[in-house]
Amino acid sequence: MLKKIYPSFLMSEFGRFLLAGGTAAAANYLSRILFGLWMSFAASIVAAYLVGMVTAYLLFRYCVFPTSDQPPKIKKQLSWFILINIFSAVQILIISILLEKYCLQFVSDLLLRQEMAHFVGITIPMIASYFGHKYLTYR
Repeated sequence: MLKKIYPSFLMSEFGRFLLAGGTAAAANYLSRILFGLWMSFAASIVAAYLVGMVTAYLLFRYCVFPTSDQPPKIKKQLSWFILINIFSAVQILIISILLEKYCLQFVSDLLLRQEMAHFVGITIPMIASYFGHKYLTYR
């Protein structure tokens, strides 16, 4: 039934990863805008990343890489998931700040510059994250 509605790419594991990751990235991006009302740019990126990370874990675990619910398996998964996401968070933070401070200075509106920098920062670690989760977190 689903194969008639969705193209086969979206039914593939990588397609589901991109959809789930896109949803988590949207949660990350939109929550960063809200956090930015009360926090610095860097702090809002970190707080929003946590929102995106929880969203991603749940979507990846249940929709992309379904696995056993045994407690030892979940502990190992969470350990790898957190480690991979710490690496991704550092990448996003560094890329976003560097873009905002040095590469996007031609954009005079600070909020727009931050939105652009954060959007690009979120997209950079996607491929490495897929392989990390496929072969380490949910193997």
